[in-house]
Amino acid sequence: MAGKCLEWCIIHMNSNQYESAINAANRAYFCAVSRNVKFSVLQTRSRLFLEMGYYKECLYDAISALELNANWLKNRDIYSLISECFKKLNYVRKSKFYESRGRELRDLSVTELKEDITKLRLEINDFYNYKSKWTCIHPEFPENSIDKSGNICNMNNKEQQSDTSETPIQLLSAKEGVLRAKNTKSDRGWTLEVTRDVSVGEILLTERPYASILGHSYTKYCYCCYKRCLNIRPCKGCAMVGFCSKECAENARNPDRSLLDGGPGRHVFDCGGIIPFIRLEDNFGVINPGLRFSHLAYTCVANTPAEVLLDHICSTDENQRHQGFENVDNSRGQPPPVFNPSDYSTVAWLYPQSGTETTDEFQWKSTINAIFLTYCLWLSDYPMRWFDEAKREFYKHPSQIKRPNFLPASWIATCMLYHLKAMRFNAADYTEYLESSSIELTSNRNWLALCIYPTISLINHDCNPNACLVSTANGGTFLYALRPIAKNEEVTICYQYFYFSISTSFRIANIRERYLFSCHCDACSNKWDLKKLETESLKCPSCGSKFLSTDEKCTNCNDEGSIQSVEVGARESQELYFLEDSELSLQRGSSS
Repeated sequence: MAGKCLEWCIIHMNSNQYESAINAANRAYFCAVSRNVKFSVLQTRSRLFLEMGYYKECLYDAISALELNANWLKNRDIYSLISECFKKLNYVRKSKFYESRGRELRDLSVTELKEDITKLRLEINDFYNYKSKWTCIHPEFPENSIDKSGNICNMNNKEQQSDTSETPIQLLSAKEGVLRAKNTKSDRGWTLEVTRDVSVGEILLTERPYASILGHSYTKYCYCCYKRCLNIRPCKGCAMVGFCSKECAENARNPDRSLLDGGPGRHVFDCGGIIPFIRLEDNFGVINPGLRFSHLAYTCVANTPAEVLLDHICSTDENQRHQGFENVDNSRGQPPPVFNPSDYSTVAWLYPQSGTETTDEFQWKSTINAIFLTYCLWLSDYPMRWFDEAKREFYKHPSQIKRPNFLPASWIATCMLYHLKAMRFNAADYTEYLESSSIELTSNRNWLALCIYPTISLINHDCNPNACLVSTANGGTFLYALRPIAKNEEVTICYQYFYFSISTSFRIANIRERYLFSCHCDACSNKWDLKKLETESLKCPSCGSKFLSTDEKCTNCNDEGSIQSVEVGARESQELYFLEDSELSLQRGSSS
């Protein structure tokens, strides 16, 4: 497989299709097992980076190839690459040094080779005239905007309580005293509202995900921190994902990593080649197979230590009890009094898909998928017991009085089913913005991952929202005000498309299809569609003549259908633009 991918890489290189060549080279590196194949991949990728003008990346791969300790003939080619790279950087003396060093390789000792590697690493960090052709920047998580202790401080009861006089809920992700949770007791369900007047740009909330999964492009993005990287490192446990650094690789595969740091990029129970099997969208009736709801549901359970999961299943506290084991009528009761995004109780309370919103076939498929995902989790060594091994507990409802000292697989499957139903409504996009290097200063939104942000899941949709989410480094996000928000006003965000980006009919249909509700915001109720400019010129499809968009027909051939056909074409093009994959954007952004 690695050899075939390497062949594709060379074919793409010869055709100057560099983006495809990098993907093929990275896939080859992921699949490579022997040191010889790994060396060949690194050598080819280093040559590719040299052709593209990514000189630092070229040297990084050259060093990694030398560390594989191949024979002197192979290493001579690497020294030739290094010499050529320094020549491109106008380091003439260094270029000549490594050129002559390559000719002396037969007589070099292992110690001298290691000294060269150490020297190269120091020289890479000492480039004073090198400007990278591209950068991957994710804004840092704005820790200082939220109380460091994570507590809601100095918030009096009147501010905490909603108009319905409910028990106040501490929102640990929210800025001190700004937000409160409220049960609208309507079809809008639970929501967030501000407790005071809020100004434009004010940060209201910061949150790290309880669980998140990289949606695609495993050969381009670090599976742990979601940064784009060229010198991607393959996972040591599978050929599916890669990492930007040794630190990210260790963090992702660390089973003892604290959830206080958030849940992005964990790769403990979805390693070993299991990822393709836990992506069940084709068997789940999901409208967009690119949305990996089954993988995200799997991760919600996998990120939770077995003891913690058992605590919630058998909890005597009704606010901590897992809603998947409650009756449907009780599955949306009072939320946990402390809404902590790193606590499983918040994830186990999120709104699931109810029986009235689904068919019997959907329920059956969801149950089968939940059992299969549980089986995959067991194959990945998550502690649980099946059938006779669990004895009577496997078939019993959890008891708050008599708690077992193990997790029956049937209980985990119930949790998995709950999360499968909840993902559709609560999964949030994690995105990056790619800025063009042209004078037009355009930017493109690129979807990277799906995340579960428990507090943000409380916020309702509006096509003309008063707040907006910004993705930050390591899967985090923060919420800020788009316009002034009055005291007691509900906070809203846009789930899919803003009113100015696409037609009302498309927005309503899109929201209905994904979230199963009809949008009745002002923009949709009043059909806020952008009007055409009066001076806009159109080209007649029939005769090719130009006419104004305000004309009812072509002024040259009098074709009355020309205006309708142009409008239909423009509308279809606009919708296609917002739906198409962002690979083209990545190609532009990789060189910026």
